[in-house]
Amino acid sequence: MQEELEARLENIERRSQRQIEAWEKELITDEDLINAKKRIEKERKETLEALQQLKQENSGDNMEKLSSKVKKLADELDSPDRLVVKNAVRQIVDSITITDRQFAEILWLVD
Repeated sequence: MQEELEARLENIERRSQRQIEAWEKELITDEDLINAKKRIEKERKETLEALQQLKQENSGDNMEKLSSKVKKLADELDSPDRLVVKNAVRQIVDSITITDRQFAEILWLVD
């Protein structure tokens, strides 16, 4: 679904560019360009809102999955054995990016 919305945004951008090119070649009037721009902007806004909503829903689902995974590994994460803890962390963390000696980003492993 996300890929479809992103493809739709690209399509909207191409249509917008074609309208501008048609206006530059004097194939459409100023009024036609304004109307097309309004229609395209409305579509772009609706698509961006749908994409944002989908991302928020996916984020919520992923957080629930991650929380469940952490709960299952709670005993291992609390273990006094460092190797057991290290293995548990590897099961939930994909990567950690650090820039300029500051925490930047953690990518979680969510099944």
